[in-house]
Amino acid sequence: MNFLNKIFQKKQTPIQTTLTITSDNGFHLRPIAKFVNEVKQFNAHITIIAHDEEVTATQVPNILALSLEKDDSFTLQCEGEEAQEASAYLSDFFIKLMNDDVVIKEIIQEETKYEAISFRGKTIARGVAIAPLTQYETKETSIRESNLSIKDAIKITKEELYNLYQANKTREEAQIFLATTALLCRHLQKS
Repeated sequence: MNFLNKIFQKKQTPIQTTLTITSDNGFHLRPIAKFVNEVKQFNAHITIIAHDEEVTATQVPNILALSLEKDDSFTLQCEGEEAQEASAYLSDFFIKLMNDDVVIKEIIQEETKYEAISFRGKTIARGVAIAPLTQYETKETSIRESNLSIKDAIKITKEELYNLYQANKTREEAQIFLATTALLCRHLQKS
């Protein structure tokens, strides 16, 4: 019986839904992290197809790499035991994500003259940063042996970030913890 179920599942046609990015911000890190978190709840193989590429819907960096901007569309494809439920729920969840996404205000680069030497950088936050210039050198150093593997270190970090997210869920900044956790999960899969 189990063998027949597997054959039947393989022959099922994937459920495909076309979704359109409506947020002025595009499909960026925070909503992607939230979306990926919801995808993981389903016993189904879920992919996103856009720009002639297909990526697994649990891999934040690969979804980011699709560079989905406002008015772009993608196909959500679900296969497997919970494909129908996943397609319906994730489609509704995605529409809610787009509706709830807050417009990121453009930061205008301000011109200011300083008496000291200054460097112009890319503005990523409001305000002025003033600090002494520092020259960095790189040199090789030996690394102390540790019993902790990189895989274990990533797992511990992932757990700590997720706990920070849970403790700060109501704050907008908490989404950064969730997004970083998703990025670490990707690294953990590679190692």
